[in-house]
Amino acid sequence: MAIGFRLLLALAAIALGGGCTRVETSASTTPQRTLRIAVSSNPNTLNPLLATQQVEVQLISLALDPLVATDPEGHDVPVLAARVPTTENGDIARDGRSITYHLRHGVLWHDGVPFTSRDVAFSWRAIMNPKTAVATRHGYDRVERVETPDAFTAIFRLKGPFAPAVHSFFAHSDSPIEIVPAHLLERYGDLNKIPFNSKPIGTGPYRIARWIRGERIDYVANDKYYLGKPRIPKIVVRFVPDENTVVNQLRAHELDYFAQATPKTYPQLHTIAGLDVRLVRFNGADSIIFNTTRVPFSDARLRRAVGLAIDKRKLVDETTYGTTTPATEDIPSFMWAFNPHAGTDKRDLVGARALVAAAGYRIASDGIGVRDGKRLAMG
Repeated sequence: MAIGFRLLLALAAIALGGGCTRVETSASTTPQRTLRIAVSSNPNTLNPLLATQQVEVQLISLALDPLVATDPEGHDVPVLAARVPTTENGDIARDGRSITYHLRHGVLWHDGVPFTSRDVAFSWRAIMNPKTAVATRHGYDRVERVETPDAFTAIFRLKGPFAPAVHSFFAHSDSPIEIVPAHLLERYGDLNKIPFNSKPIGTGPYRIARWIRGERIDYVANDKYYLGKPRIPKIVVRFVPDENTVVNQLRAHELDYFAQATPKTYPQLHTIAGLDVRLVRFNGADSIIFNTTRVPFSDARLRRAVGLAIDKRKLVDETTYGTTTPATEDIPSFMWAFNPHAGTDKRDLVGARALVAAAGYRIASDGIGVRDGKRLAMG
């Protein structure tokens, strides 16, 4: 693609996830019997160790639990752990080489077997099993062993300090992995192709009743859920790849909830009466990724020129209908490591032209950089 400074069709914006749910106007306080949810992607697995898609992570979380979760305000909350390990409560050693998880009592797997530290230790071993095609071992490979001195204590012995440990080990990390049942899975040499992957047994608020591939997954409430019986007895997740179809089904009252709508549907969703449309902060970005080993973008000046030439604000306003924000880096503004001075979010054509000129190009009459008779091009 030729690079000009009149228009560059690229977007670098921290995305805000969209969700919408129907608001019932009935005066009845009787809880809805079935929640009908649409997702646009089809999962390949419901085993958290093998999950690679965001939709898989979402669907798995209804049936299986992590040790620690993150609430909407970004605070750590214990789930299968009885409390969040910290240095203050003594669960994280001062040298950072051991983390102790005290586990909840009275938690049952969906088949009635008690949850114990055995499940935590097995889940770690399963991740580290070289025969299982796990999605990631990041962080878990920093663990030397998991000790289980009793049924409700799991101690992670680390090879060395690992700062994001509590946010990585069976937590709501970038690659969340929930605890899986040892009593059902220990007998397998690997977990790549087992019945559990289609109908997992978890400790979560819902049990998977059936998965009709390409069509739907039916969930039923776990009446013995340790955090309380869910108020909605059934959830039906439908796979609807076309968002226009989803919009029509919402309008026809055939669906109740649609998670992570893309910006293109945002204007349509606002036309549906009784629909509550919400934007939620989401850690993601659309970007141009350069191969820095190849000419011409091995030159950092040209890479920066592209960034300065993009009208991010216009793209955000006109392409995503204001549902995203211009990015300065691949970290959103609500994260602690965000640096507002790391990049640019405003268009600067003068600065971009200066960088192109400094790299040895002259700007032709059509706005394209030329050097040695060759036009500056991307790709």
